[in-house]
Amino acid sequence: CSAAASPGATAGLRRSRSRSRCATPRAQAQAPRPACSPRPSPNPSPNPHPNPRVAGMKVALIGAGGGIGQPLALLLKQNAAVSVLALVDVAPTAGIAADLGHINTPAVVTAHDALSREGKGAALAGADIVVITAGIARRPGMTREDLFNVNAGILHGLAEACAAHCPGAFFCIVTNPVNAMVPLFRAVLERRGAYDRRRLFGVTTLDLVRASCFAAGALAAA
Repeated sequence: CSAAASPGATAGLRRSRSRSRCATPRAQAQAPRPACSPRPSPNPSPNPHPNPRVAGMKVALIGAGGGIGQPLALLLKQNAAVSVLALVDVAPTAGIAADLGHINTPAVVTAHDALSREGKGAALAGADIVVITAGIARRPGMTREDLFNVNAGILHGLAEACAAHCPGAFFCIVTNPVNAMVPLFRAVLERRGAYDRRRLFGVTTLDLVRASCFAAGALAAA
């Protein structure tokens, strides 16, 4: 038969078991933690423009050889959202396109003859935005009615071409008188089934800038 354990032996056994239970978590706490591997960085977007929905647009600028069209073409060439800039005018625009092509931005600049149906169609085909600055400027002695009679014929033909080649584009009318050109352009688009009130704009920024300049000059002289 086995002998009964003495009280001293029983207490020693309890202390030994207690030390063995406490040793495991201490050892785990002292064990070195594995180094965390760095998270893989997300792949950079192939599109550098902050809004990928608007990058890669084709813009057709009609009237690119004029006093408004040339500086506007320069600004558009430097816009990161533009991938193709089509210059259209009755005057040759090949030289303007070549000069703008030397600017180190991705946009490709092409030149088109506004008097050629094929050239105008190629410029407008697939355009996301069409900016129209074509037409004559108001000359001394001309009334707004005189200006309308000349520019209305130009805008009418351009509206027909836009409805045929890029009916879903955004149309920005700069040609004066703007408040008469926009309704005319709308009427043509409506007749061709291509009108969308959210895609037709009359651009009056130039008039506002000029008015602010004149007002500032008048206030300074007062």
